[in-house]
Amino acid sequence: MPLFSTGSRNSEAPIDAAAAYCIEQVRSFDKERFLCTLFAPAETRAALAALYALDLELSRIHSRTREPLVGFMRVQWWRDAIGAIYAGRGPDHPVVSALTTAIGRHNLPHDAFAPLLTARERELASEAVPDIAALIAHVQETTTPIATLALTVLTCDGSTERLAACDVSIGWALAGLLRALPADARAQTLALPQAVAQAAALTDTDPLRASARPQLRAAVSMVAATAREHLAAARRRRAEVSKQALPVLLWATYAQGHLNDLKRAGHDPFAIRPARRAPLRMIAAAANHARGRY
Repeated sequence: MPLFSTGSRNSEAPIDAAAAYCIEQVRSFDKERFLCTLFAPAETRAALAALYALDLELSRIHSRTREPLVGFMRVQWWRDAIGAIYAGRGPDHPVVSALTTAIGRHNLPHDAFAPLLTARERELASEAVPDIAALIAHVQETTTPIATLALTVLTCDGSTERLAACDVSIGWALAGLLRALPADARAQTLALPQAVAQAAALTDTDPLRASARPQLRAAVSMVAATAREHLAAARRRRAEVSKQALPVLLWATYAQGHLNDLKRAGHDPFAIRPARRAPLRMIAAAANHARGRY
C-alpha cells in the first residue's frame, strides 16, 4: 500500500491533485508532522495533510504580510472559504478542495475551525507578548485546534486525548519558537515574552551580538523549561490515552529532541545544527510509536 491513500486496502483509490498538493506542502515545509502522519492509518493521511496544509497557509499570513489589513483580509478569505465548504460551494483552491474531502469523510465540525482563525487574526496585531502565560495562551490558540481536528480524523478525540494533545501542542509550538529565534533575530524581531526578555536583560537587537549570548541563553532556558513541563504533563496521561492518538502525540518526540539539542548547546539556539540530528529524531519517533509512547 502506498504511503498515502484515500481508502482501505480493499477500496484503495489514488489520491487526487488537491490531496497531493497538500501532502507535498507538508512534506516540504512541515517535515516533522509529515513524518508523524506516516504512523496514521492510510485512509486518514490525506485528511491530516489537508489540516496541516491549512495550518501552513494561516501561519504564513503573519510572516508574509506587512500590512495588518491585508492580513485580516486573508484570514477572512479562509474563514469564508471554510464556511463555503459547509455550504457545499468551496472556492477553487487545492487546500480548500482537500479540506472539503476531509470534512466530508471525517465529519469535522465547522465550529472547530473558528478558534484557529480568530487566533490568527489576533496574531496580526503584532503586539509584544507580555509574559509566559500570554505566550502559552497564544500557542495554545494557534496550535491546539489543528491537533484536536487531527484527533477527530483519527477517531480518538476523547477528553483525555484532547488534554494530552493540548499539552503536546504547547510544548511543540514553544520548541518551534525557540528553533526559529536565529531567523527572527536576523529580522530584528524577538518572539520571546517581554517579561522573559527583561528578566534576562535582553533587547530585540541583542541576540545577534556575541556579547549578549549569556542573556539569550537565560531567556531561552526559561521558555524551554515551560515547554518541557507541558510535554511531561502530556506524558503523565500516557496510560490513559488511546494509541490511535499517537500520530498527533508523537509531535512530542520531535519537540523533546529539539529541546534536548538546545540543552546540549547551553540553550544557545545559534549553536545548533538541527539537520545532523534529524535521522535520530525519526528513529526515536518510530521507537516510541512501537512502544506506545510519545
